[in-house]
Amino acid sequence: MLLNKLFLNISLIASITFYGYIISMEQNKVGLNLDNIEFQRTFSPKILKELCAIYIAQQNIKVENIGADLTEYTQKIKAIESKTMPKRLQELFLSIVNKQPLEKILKALEMVAIADKYFNPEEAHLLKNNLANCDKIFFTVESVLCLIEKLSKNSYLKEFLKTETEILKKYHLEQMTINPNIRSIYSLVQLYVLESNIESAKELTALIDTVNCINFEEQILYLSLKISNLENALFNGQLSYKEISDFIKQNLNDNIAFLDFVCELILASKELSQNFTKHELESFLQNYKDYLKDNNDRFNFIEDYRSIFMFYLLNENYKQELVQLM
Repeated sequence: MLLNKLFLNISLIASITFYGYIISMEQNKVGLNLDNIEFQRTFSPKILKELCAIYIAQQNIKVENIGADLTEYTQKIKAIESKTMPKRLQELFLSIVNKQPLEKILKALEMVAIADKYFNPEEAHLLKNNLANCDKIFFTVESVLCLIEKLSKNSYLKEFLKTETEILKKYHLEQMTINPNIRSIYSLVQLYVLESNIESAKELTALIDTVNCINFEEQILYLSLKISNLENALFNGQLSYKEISDFIKQNLNDNIAFLDFVCELILASKELSQNFTKHELESFLQNYKDYLKDNNDRFNFIEDYRSIFMFYLLNENYKQELVQLM
C-alpha cells in the first residue's frame, strides 16, 4: 500500500515536472541584441529525483522502502530540511544536492549552524540572511568557501574559521599538484584574499589560461578571475574601459550565468557602461528581466534582482519603473 501510494505521488510529480519542462523549453531562450547572441537558462526546474527525495523526506518514509540510488539523495534532503534557514539559502543547498557528496553538504550545513551556536536568535537570523546572499554559481563549486567568505566578515568568527580555511587551503593546494584546475585556482585565490595575501592571489590568477574549463560553472570561474585581472590592468593604466567592454561582449555567449555576473559590473561603472550603446544596455536590461521572471528558476528572490535595482537607480529615466517593480 505504501509503495503504491509512493508510486502514485511520484507519477503525479513526474507529470508536473515533464509539463514544466516542455513549457521551459518554449521559454528558455531570450535574445540580446549584441551580435544576435542568444542566451539559455542554466538553472533548470527542480528535477524529478529531487522532488521524489523531498516527498520521501517529508512523509518520513523508511529508507529500506526506497531504491538504493535515492538513499543518499534523501539523506541530503533530510539534512537540509532539518535546519532552520532562509528560503533562498535552502534553495542554494538543494541546488547542490545532485552535484556534491553528502559529507560536503554536511560540512556546509555546519558552517550555517555556527550562527545558532554563537549568536542569539535575532542575530543568527540576520547572519543567515547574509549567508543566503551567496552567489549561486560559486556556491555550487565550493559551498563551504562561500559560507566562510560571508562569515569572515564578522570579526568575532575570524579566529574560529582559521581551522576550516586551512583545511580548504591544504586540499586545494594538493589538488593543484595532482591536477591543476580552475576550481582550485579560484578557491585558493579567494582564500588568499581572505588572508590579505594579495601577492599569492595574483600569482595564481596568472595561471588561469593554463587550465581547461570542462563545464559552464568552471567557465564562470575563469571569466570572473579574468575580469579581475582586467580590472587590475585597468587601474594600473595597462588597459582601457573599452577593452574590458569588448571582452564582456565577446563572452556573452549562451552562458546566462556570465550575464548575471557582469550585469552588476557594467551598471556599477559609469565609465564602463558608456562603452555600451543605449540600445545595447536596454536590451541587456530587458533580457536580464526576462531571465529573472522565469518562474521555473529556483532563484527568484529579491536578492536576485539586485542588478536590476542598480540599473534603475543609475538611470533617471527608469526610476518610476523601479517604484512599480518594488
